[in-house]
Amino acid sequence: MGKSQGVRQIASEISELTQKRVGVTDVRLLLFNPVDLQYPEQFMSDGYAMSGKDIDLYLTIIKLHEQQQYMYDNRVHSVEHRFVSISQPWFRPIVKGKIKAPVEFGAKFDLSLDSEGYGRIKKFFFEAYNEITCLMEAVERFKERTGYYPEYDMS
Repeated sequence: MGKSQGVRQIASEISELTQKRVGVTDVRLLLFNPVDLQYPEQFMSDGYAMSGKDIDLYLTIIKLHEQQQYMYDNRVHSVEHRFVSISQPWFRPIVKGKIKAPVEFGAKFDLSLDSEGYGRIKKFFFEAYNEITCLMEAVERFKERTGYYPEYDMS
């Protein structure tokens, strides 16, 4: 039996035991041996210096493994600040609840236009946040800049 077949078999067995869907990727991440993470530490103790990008990737992989282990140990399918990309760990899933795309990825931002048509970005996050919480702040900032309240808001 090859590695891929073994991983699929393990995923199937876990799914049967837990009555929940378990993906092959989840099993592969769980089978990733934490001992493997010790190799870079050994290399560094021997004088090897990682580049800034390598350090970032290494720390991201460690955190990703911790998240997967937490979800497995606690039998949950989500974790706060969950990584969805190793190369872009700041990306977060944003649950929208739409039929076509219930989860979206990317940035959320608070943009307002001034009287001359220039846009001002006041908030820029990859985490989900409730836009209504910053609406009144944005309206008040507009009044401070212009001396009057906006005609309408498009939130």
